[in-house]
Amino acid sequence: MAQPRTLFDKIWDSHVIAPAGEGTYLLYIDLHLCHEVTTPQAFEGLKLAGRKVRRPDATIAVADHNIPTSNRAAGIDEPESKLQVDTLERNVVEFGVPYFPIDSINQGIVHIIGPEQGLSQPGMTIVCGDSHTATHGALGALAFGIGTSEVEHVLATQTLAQPKPRSMRIVYTGGLGNGVSAYGNGSINQAVFKGSKLDVPTVPGSTAALGLVFDHAGFFGSLTGKHVGSWKVYDTITNPDLPGAGATRSADSESYWLGDLSIGYGQKIGSGQGFFRSFKARLQVSNLFNKKVQVLDGIDANPANAYAKDVFNVMPERNYFLTVSAEF
Repeated sequence: MAQPRTLFDKIWDSHVIAPAGEGTYLLYIDLHLCHEVTTPQAFEGLKLAGRKVRRPDATIAVADHNIPTSNRAAGIDEPESKLQVDTLERNVVEFGVPYFPIDSINQGIVHIIGPEQGLSQPGMTIVCGDSHTATHGALGALAFGIGTSEVEHVLATQTLAQPKPRSMRIVYTGGLGNGVSAYGNGSINQAVFKGSKLDVPTVPGSTAALGLVFDHAGFFGSLTGKHVGSWKVYDTITNPDLPGAGATRSADSESYWLGDLSIGYGQKIGSGQGFFRSFKARLQVSNLFNKKVQVLDGIDANPANAYAKDVFNVMPERNYFLTVSAEF
């Protein structure tokens, strides 16, 4: 009798094309979302290699990071922002990629337009050069953000090499009280140097958050646990952006959890006839359990050893932040 599988396992298994070596697998990608920030170098790489976009019909582009939120008819004032948007618009025409212009009724934030337009669907694999892509998991999809070199790979092949991430099961028993809700989210991350394909240090392989939120009768609060996965740590990397880069690796960093607590009280007072219309007070405690974390994040003055393991950063100790506000 076959063992039961999670939704993640079903999606993963149905999209694996073949093992890619070193614990990675070649995945077929159903939907590729693109925007103006992480695509210029990717499209340029296709041009230099003489490649086309493998599946324009499974790709959608939109400019969202560098455009004004109002009066778009006046154009984009900031030169670098305008250059990125103009470059995207030239690339989508050259490569035949569907595009929502900035004056289109369908234009929107890149990780919003997929669900909004019915493009993101359960059972799909979805990628984008944006970390918020993981939110598509709420629709029953396997979705994650990717780096620029991976954007180029997906554009060229409609596939992506990825290690199979670990999964986590959460069992909650009992009932939640009035005004209490629970939430959770997570992401699978990978960043590599374009030339050498070495993993970029300090980028965690996974991140996640679990929490409880309370809001009732003016009282509100939240208790959040944040997970940061391990990442690759090198003693040195020589010329990381060039093919054939040299590297010596030490042990991976340790993953860790942090807790944050926020509690407060706020109230609207009548219809504003008194001295105050409303007031709110909140106390936030970061690193609630005073977790001590040492992070390897070396930066060497020698450009040839741009990532040397010689600097230790320590997580800030427990700290408190009190805010009080009032509307008159």
